[in-house]
Amino acid sequence: MTTTARVALMAATLALGGAAVAQTPPIPTNGNMEAEASRSAQADAPTTQAEKEFRNRLGTDGYSDVRDVKREADGWSGSAVHKGKRHAVRVGPDGKIVKTPMT
Repeated sequence: MTTTARVALMAATLALGGAAVAQTPPIPTNGNMEAEASRSAQADAPTTQAEKEFRNRLGTDGYSDVRDVKREADGWSGSAVHKGKRHAVRVGPDGKIVKTPMT
């Protein structure tokens, strides 16, 4: 392999390696915790109309901080805070909220 080819190969390796590092998200520090929380909240954003309705149904009854939302065969489940305590919650096809305190 010629010197020119070696230099070109090294340059390409460094360029591709730098691109991979640039895609790695930064570790949150005290300075950007709010930005990290915002990204996390966006990741928890509803993805379907049915999920939005589930979250709205809980919100209407005083629940907040809805997390871990999952579609089930006959409704939706997740966890949410109600009156200061986190509960496992489920809403069935009848629209009724069933909550179980989490320890």
